[in-house]
Amino acid sequence: MCHALVIEDDYLAADYVAALAEIAGAKTSQIAQTEEAAVEAARRRRPDIILCDVRLEVGCGRTAVTRIEAEIGRTAVIYVTGELGACAQSDDVLAKPFHRDAFLDAFRRHASFSIAGESTEQQHAAG
Repeated sequence: MCHALVIEDDYLAADYVAALAEIAGAKTSQIAQTEEAAVEAARRRRPDIILCDVRLEVGCGRTAVTRIEAEIGRTAVIYVTGELGACAQSDDVLAKPFHRDAFLDAFRRHASFSIAGESTEQQHAAG
């Protein structure tokens, strides 16, 4: 099952990103509005993909991702942000405002391993 963690402090933006993640194939999603809430959410349920704004009102999205990956290991991350200068060239970044199709393509590219793994697990359980 593909689970998306959305780290975004703007509720409307977070809700939109979570809805798009579910359209793209996530079975579940959770929204965290602060760095600490994101880390706690990842501890409770390991995300298959993180969709993260860099600048948060409380904390930092990049720091949240670093802390999460230190605890659970590497995971797929897409930064959805207006703070392009805060992202490394190696990061996958969608600049706000982004086009819906660009988001869906990026999500499916990064989450494909989770969605494919779910199908395989379901086949084993059924077989």
